Amino acid sequence: MTNTTKTPTVAAVRRRLLSGDQGYIVGGLLLLIILVASVTLDSFGSTTNLLNAARSASTLGILAIGMTVVVISRGLDLSVVMTMGVTSAFVVQYVVNGNAELAGLMWAFVIALMLGLVNGVLVAYVEIPALFVTLATALLYLGIFRMAYLKTEIMTVPSEAHFMRWLGRDSVIGVPNPVWLFALSAGLVGWLLSRNLGRYLYALGDNPEAARLAGLPVRPLTVFTYLVSAVAGFVGGISLVSVSGSVDLRTVAAGTLLYDVVAVVVIGGVSLAGGRGSIGGVVCAALLIGVIGNVMTLLNFDTIQQALAKAVIVMFAIVLDSVLHPRDEETARVGEL
Repeated sequence: MTNTTKTPTVAAVRRRLLSGDQGYIVGGLLLLIILVASVTLDSFGSTTNLLNAARSASTLGILAIGMTVVVISRGLDLSVVMTMGVTSAFVVQYVVNGNAELAGLMWAFVIALMLGLVNGVLVAYVEIPALFVTLATALLYLGIFRMAYLKTEIMTVPSEAHFMRWLGRDSVIGVPNPVWLFALSAGLVGWLLSRNLGRYLYALGDNPEAARLAGLPVRPLTVFTYLVSAVAGFVGGISLVSVSGSVDLRTVAAGTLLYDVVAVVVIGGVSLAGGRGSIGGVVCAALLIGVIGNVMTLLNFDTIQQALAKAVIVMFAIVLDSVLHPRDEETARVGEL
């Protein structure tokens, strides 16, 4: 007699594949591109190159993980990149001024929490739309920081910053430290979303009014998501500074990195209407962007060509999401007619 019983993990994967889970589709596309590029490009398939691609995607992935928590609960954080820039620049300037690196990291963490708290309170308690709040606070944070603290917009990580230099230079069992930091962030937030707190966040994003009637602490939960996003900005900033060896706030203010973060969230299958998405899909999307950027660099694509390619990918992801999850399903969720 043949045993047709499937393990829960296999059954869950099969259900997701049959339902067109975008995270699995992105993961499959990532593997396909890696396979094709390894065959067609001589220098792509080396372990060193693949690890470099993963390292280049680590900061983007960390920021996208923080954004994902907010978007799942039907919010939006356009200030996450500014939080990254402000906190990382603070640490570097703090060490340049002759202070201890550990103290600078602790103060930057506290600053990130304060910035996230401001966003969360304005959205949850003052009830200003998240789009306007985080767009305004992004410019406000950078402006205040420049006037009150920053001496120059471009700073090199000093030799006294031992932790940041170690983070960007060294590796563990051959894997660069920023990749481990990305994996740790993904694992921690993925675990969080699998607990009761994560279920509450999905419920909040799926139907805020129903979540409120069910007795969920809607406002504190909303504030919590912006705190998570701000901490992700802090962690992503330290990762970026450790890899690049410098801070350039002009790049932060340009807005291109924010576009990439939103692109990863959308490509990873996180619904902008809230209530749907997974950390696994976002991780695959971040790695996909990193691998595609690596391939385009090897093919000598210029900056404009790379930007156009990313735009096409994002548009494809939006169309795919609309096909897999029709608009009437989303509008029914938010209570529209």
